[in-house]
Amino acid sequence: VVWHPGGLNLGPSLGNTFGIVRVDGGKGARVGINGARVGRNGYALLPGLSPYRWNEVTIASDGLSLDLTLLQNSRRVAPTAGAAVALSFETQQRHAAFAYVTHPDGSALTHFGSQV
Repeated sequence: VVWHPGGLNLGPSLGNTFGIVRVDGGKGARVGINGARVGRNGYALLPGLSPYRWNEVTIASDGLSLDLTLLQNSRRVAPTAGAAVALSFETQQRHAAFAYVTHPDGSALTHFGSQV
């Protein structure tokens, strides 16, 4: 059990050095290689970070809402021994929509994946 500014999270045994990962709106996203998941409060606990070494922390997009875009999915951190490292990943909420659009003469448009 970890109590932090974003709330309370339950997780596996964390070890000496661990991460508190924030992904706004990222409920269900997978964090790191151990399969930790982001909870309803937008936070996940990441156990077993290696002190005094670079640790690559990644967010997998599977499990995310289709309306949520990760602006970054990877961060590097080199914590000290016994640290509880706070990591925040930026997201952007958008609503995705698909449309089949043609010119008035029925020919296809030349642009693919345009933003409206």
